[in-house]
Amino acid sequence: MSFSLQKLTLLSLFFLWSLHSVYSFTYGLPLLATLSGIIIFIAYSMSKFQNPGLYINKLQLTIIYFYCFIFSWSLIELLIVQDPANLKRLIFLFLSIPFIFAIRYIVNVVNFSHLLMFYLLVHSLFLYVQFFVFYLFDYKIDFLEPLIGTNQKTKWDFKFSFFESFIRPAGLFNEPGTYSNFVAPILLLFSRYYKLGKEYRRVFWLSFFSIILTFSIFGLIFSIIILFFLPNISKILKIFVFTIIGFIIGPYFIQRFFYRAENFLLDGTAPGLAYREEFVANIFFYVTNNFHGLFFGSGNLISLIRYKGGYNLPDHDAGLIMYLIHSLGPFFTVFIIFFLLLRCSPLDRYSLGAFTILSISKVPLFSPFAPAILYIIFYNDNKKNK
Repeated sequence: MSFSLQKLTLLSLFFLWSLHSVYSFTYGLPLLATLSGIIIFIAYSMSKFQNPGLYINKLQLTIIYFYCFIFSWSLIELLIVQDPANLKRLIFLFLSIPFIFAIRYIVNVVNFSHLLMFYLLVHSLFLYVQFFVFYLFDYKIDFLEPLIGTNQKTKWDFKFSFFESFIRPAGLFNEPGTYSNFVAPILLLFSRYYKLGKEYRRVFWLSFFSIILTFSIFGLIFSIIILFFLPNISKILKIFVFTIIGFIIGPYFIQRFFYRAENFLLDGTAPGLAYREEFVANIFFYVTNNFHGLFFGSGNLISLIRYKGGYNLPDHDAGLIMYLIHSLGPFFTVFIIFFLLLRCSPLDRYSLGAFTILSISKVPLFSPFAPAILYIIFYNDNKKNK
């Protein structure tokens, strides 16, 4: 697999575009990801002058409509309540449009399966380096600390009886769960090419077990979803893989459960899942018990989130679908999801599975990489999305 300089540059920029955790606290945004998306859009604009006949396809237009609907509904809600607008979110809503053109440009230039393969390989490489260096040399590599000044959340605060030290690698993300959120939907899409050759299968399994090695709840859930939607392997192999998963992460989750339960009994500290469960319950209570919450949610562009279930959690921490229900209201959320799925149908099992993962993931709607993930989930190089 060889690439021209143009394609290698675009592949590298696509990878940098995904680095949501390389966050600038000075500017209050993922600076590297934002700049990468803008550079790709500039490259698209330059190519547009050379090839003015490049049209907007149906998928591109669908995702533009998706963001425009969200902006319009949020703006109506903002005008009704007259709360101060969240400028950063407003900027990223506007940037989502050029970012859609940027991802369309990359997909036009670079072979789609190679794009996904490069993305998965590089992310997996950083995670495995972190994992093996720790266990072979007892040295913890923190990829983010030199870049943004904060430490990755890769170490857990209890020890296994059979390990003196323990790491949950996160690659180039701030925590293991975030790695799983940004890699898993791409991996399920990549499984579409599982039977194309040995190199595709190797990359698939290498990336699959990188998700397992994060020892995150999200990694476990996503790995099960990926195997469920993957028709290209036998049931015997799936059973074998599930056995390996249980052997690798089973002891960790068992000990983690008892550790959290013990802490809860001692000091009342609730487990993270309990926080999220009650957070979700309170969100549903809010949006179903008042007219404004039912139709507009708590507000998508307002600076002060009106209701967060009593917890200081990020707005997207309960999953993307729950964020949309919370911030836009259940009725409008159902409308835009159905609009998206109907406009992009028919969907194969890989796109449907990847969208399922994205829906329950913590990928923020206002992430610079979110428009790219949406586009490639619904893109199918077999039908060309015309």
